[in-house]
Amino acid sequence: MLRGLLMILLTAAAVPAAAAGVGTIRGTVLTETGQPLKGAQVTVRGTKLGAVTLPDGKFEITNAPAGYCQVIAWMTGYATRTERLFVAADQIVTVRFELKEVVIPLPAVEVSDSVPRVSVTATIVPMDIKVIPSAVEIISEETIQEMGALTVADALMDAQSLYLQGDDERSLSASLRGLRTTHTLILINGRRVAAGLRENVNLDDLPTAMIQRIEIVRGPSSALYGSDAIGGVINIITKKPPDDMVAGVSVRYGQSKYGEDQNPFLKGYMAERVGQFSYSLFACFDHESKFDRYKETPWTDGDRKSLRSGGIDLSMDLTGRQLIQGGFEKSLVRRRGMRPYDWGNGIRKTDDNRKSFFLEYDYVIPEQTEFTLRGNYYQFDTGIGIDPEIYGDVTNPYTGSDQDYELEQILKQVEARVTQKLPAGNRLSLGAETRWEERTDNSSYHEVRNTAAFLQNIFQPHKLFVMVLGARLDDHSQFGTTFSPKASFTLTLLEQLRLKGSYGRGVRAPSIYELYIENPSKESLILPNINLQEEKSNSWEIGIEGEFWRARGDVRYFRNDLSDMINPVQTGYDTLSTGNTRVENPWVRPVLQYGNVAEALSQGFELSATVRITEKLIFSDDATVMETEDKTTGRRLLNKPDILNTAELRWEEAKKGFKAGVRLASVGTRMISDSYRADGYSLVHLFASKRFNETFEMYCGVNNLLNNDPNIYGFTEGAGTPGTYFFLGFTLETWDHNKQW
Repeated sequence: MLRGLLMILLTAAAVPAAAAGVGTIRGTVLTETGQPLKGAQVTVRGTKLGAVTLPDGKFEITNAPAGYCQVIAWMTGYATRTERLFVAADQIVTVRFELKEVVIPLPAVEVSDSVPRVSVTATIVPMDIKVIPSAVEIISEETIQEMGALTVADALMDAQSLYLQGDDERSLSASLRGLRTTHTLILINGRRVAAGLRENVNLDDLPTAMIQRIEIVRGPSSALYGSDAIGGVINIITKKPPDDMVAGVSVRYGQSKYGEDQNPFLKGYMAERVGQFSYSLFACFDHESKFDRYKETPWTDGDRKSLRSGGIDLSMDLTGRQLIQGGFEKSLVRRRGMRPYDWGNGIRKTDDNRKSFFLEYDYVIPEQTEFTLRGNYYQFDTGIGIDPEIYGDVTNPYTGSDQDYELEQILKQVEARVTQKLPAGNRLSLGAETRWEERTDNSSYHEVRNTAAFLQNIFQPHKLFVMVLGARLDDHSQFGTTFSPKASFTLTLLEQLRLKGSYGRGVRAPSIYELYIENPSKESLILPNINLQEEKSNSWEIGIEGEFWRARGDVRYFRNDLSDMINPVQTGYDTLSTGNTRVENPWVRPVLQYGNVAEALSQGFELSATVRITEKLIFSDDATVMETEDKTTGRRLLNKPDILNTAELRWEEAKKGFKAGVRLASVGTRMISDSYRADGYSLVHLFASKRFNETFEMYCGVNNLLNNDPNIYGFTEGAGTPGTYFFLGFTLETWDHNKQW
């Protein structure tokens, strides 16, 4: 009833009554990834009118009766889609279909390809992933489910050339190609994410609910995205509303062999397109009980974590070429754990709140012009303190008293960009942005501002050659003007063989944390340094990739030279007054300060290969061999593995909807300090899934089958994995393919 009433109101307000006569229906039929579909059938329900799409996916139906009608697009191997249109007499109405591919058996000579064929993170403009010069990896929604990934950190665990690093706050951040975690920019749908307690985004606090895919761009991306993108970009892309109404729920339960870790996970979502209006909403909940990453320190036993997240996105198609969309997301992460000594003998509590708003306007003329104007507001709040049920005196080192530490970090950004197709195979993109960052805690307030302009031109004079040229000019409120260029190319040597290369210069401005924040803890005292200078990098890479018969693969060499690298430097020692009468000997901690002290080198080889052994059996391997060096000392960079490798053997039965496999993830040696080297380790994971129909799917798995306990956080006190982890879950999804309005 409500749906019908809504449509009556919309109809009465926005649409004139049908007039006698005929009109024309024109449109395009594409895949979900934007590729044109040749030979798709398009018909008008209740009539004999129809058309077949051309090689560019376009069609035209003339003499369509004026008034409302339902237009159906279908093709073998794809789900049917229906759009309700209003045809005005003697007028042309346009429509765009995106058909979802259904599971069909692949020919034995092909290699399974579960990733989308396009990426926009590396180039702004959608391009075939084979042609994009940058090193791009795409983690699909399907892969995320197979891994049993509850957070983005879980989903990135086995990505190529990516190593997750932790700190003493147990946050996880991504290091790409042996660089610092601060050199990896985190985006959600192309929008920046505000940093957390320190200068990094904690990926362990970002849920995987409503994620369609994750794009990882390795290599310098400062020419497009500016500061923080020296090492690369991770763009988390959420689901978009389909033509049909879809609603679903996912339930998952997991338990660890060590620590009795329990993970009831629940997410619900709903999305729909109603004429010109569309919406998507989601909510999720996750809880970890008795999870102790610090196994060699019994005083942390009983740590608990809960995550609640939800959001809504709305959009309105104004004219078929103009789209307004906006949304709101919010998450709350709560942690509770034992913290004696500097915290008093009680329960430490941490509450992290994230919320974001965005508003965006898009104007598109297909294959000609694209214009985007958007604003983004992102806020991170945290409170760190002690639960009231304690004994003994309490001192919070962040405040120097028994008071909670409160932090608010705000990021505001306004961006405009336009892409225009030009003659001679050129596609030019221009953009400008202004970004404000604010950080407020119990005793201080700081802000920085950055204004930038950037351009990019994709030049394709011939189908065998593509060159991408880009440059960005940044004006920082503290450091003035910097210039970041980049050039990359793809040369098709043979039909299935391509040579790719790129060079880029990157610049990273010091974060507010590194410039201004005084951070005391039991482990150290970090003092501010307002005299920091920007980090600079020169990076280049060269590689070759191709496909042959049942296999595809690539090999790539990369090198990053950094100057004025920012690292903490010890300047002395300080005695921590705990205020706890039960502690006989106060802690003596080092005093640190961030400084431009290092020139660094990171270089190595990346190798990837996928082989379809039989029609159903597939083997893949992603390996990275790296060398890192602090040129100032001649030593390896801290906590940077020399080897990263992920091998997988997968069995797929497409007709039966069944998949199963085993994954081996290996990490080489790392230098935790100048004198301590952590050994390498390997983790074995098992996974399986069964899709019974379009609606219902079950999945299960075992992570860390052999119960290895590596030091994944990089601490000598033994922070590791939760041990062997079993999980079982299901997804129940309903589609309304034949909704009537």
